[in-house]
Amino acid sequence: MQERLLSLKKKSFFLLGPRGTGKTTWLRKQFPQALFLDLLDETLFFQLQTDRGALAQILEHATQEWIVIDEFQRIPSLLNTVHRYIERGKKFALSGSSARKIRQAGVNLLAGRALDTHMHPFIPRELGDAFQLDRALQYGLIPSIYFEETPYDTLAAYTKFYIQQEIQMEALVRNLPSFLRFLQVASLCHGQVVQFSTLARDAEIARSTAQGHMEILLDTLLGYLLPAFTPKLRVREKHSPKFYFFDCGIARTLKHGKSPLQPDAMGHLFEGLILQILLAYRDYFDLFEEVFYWAPSKSTLEVDFILKKGEDLVAIEVKYTSRIRSEHLKGLKAIAEIPNVQRRILVYAGSLSQRTEEDGIEILTFSDFTEALDGGLFR
Repeated sequence: MQERLLSLKKKSFFLLGPRGTGKTTWLRKQFPQALFLDLLDETLFFQLQTDRGALAQILEHATQEWIVIDEFQRIPSLLNTVHRYIERGKKFALSGSSARKIRQAGVNLLAGRALDTHMHPFIPRELGDAFQLDRALQYGLIPSIYFEETPYDTLAAYTKFYIQQEIQMEALVRNLPSFLRFLQVASLCHGQVVQFSTLARDAEIARSTAQGHMEILLDTLLGYLLPAFTPKLRVREKHSPKFYFFDCGIARTLKHGKSPLQPDAMGHLFEGLILQILLAYRDYFDLFEEVFYWAPSKSTLEVDFILKKGEDLVAIEVKYTSRIRSEHLKGLKAIAEIPNVQRRILVYAGSLSQRTEEDGIEILTFSDFTEALDGGLFR
């Protein structure tokens, strides 16, 4: 089994992440002696749902130091009881694949007594020699899928399972067909600036419905909105966010199915792969605090990712190409005028890393870039 790089917590914590990212496996390995309550167990779910005192009765007789509650979002009101027992010295690991019901219910979020952490798909460092860039772009890095002999079939089943479990079972939408149309249209937007009026028109739904469906993707951790960076310059910036699925394999499957990938489709998948790795490094190692993209309005210039740590910035451009041309560097050259940019990096699919003499831009292969992440990007 691959060793995950998420660090073990010493106090109670929430562990959030999409289904299939390995939360339950990691928790069982880290807490083999814990009392494990799985809310996907329908018998246990019914007991705790119908009897408000059932969890307290279980905890009163528990001798274990740690209690794991898996898929806790199914009964968010349990957090009130959890809160009481944290005050009595119990430690809880609370895993979930959705924050929607918790936020909507306005339940006790433990008043800061539990840490927040996230589980992501594999990163190359976790896979070691088993990592293959082409396979990652084609099928993604979801742990429950990456090593499958028929990964596409498993990806298709994953999407169906997600819809059944998160949408139908949790009753997150009233009109499932409209959500399915939206999901298909959203797959075309992976790596693109979000325009809700366009999303709504293409999915044949109201704009407000499109915004609600997007919230579902975000709350169930399947999607991520990347905000625009707005430095205090006279140049006006674009403010609409970009949308990415949490895993490039999901985006590829929803958009292309079993069709062979065309070269023009690889760019956004490669870009999305870099982002999902960056987000994992942010959450696992505090590599940076925030991530943005940069695109001045009325301009074709753009930089894919701006990492912010304190006042310092690192600019990253991503190109799925084996050869770098001068036009690939325009965004990184332009962003040099923004204060506090420590490094400007272009990540590409070639085989040779180098540094431009005139501008100081670092051109890194994918493998060299992931090694740079391990060393820290900020000086």
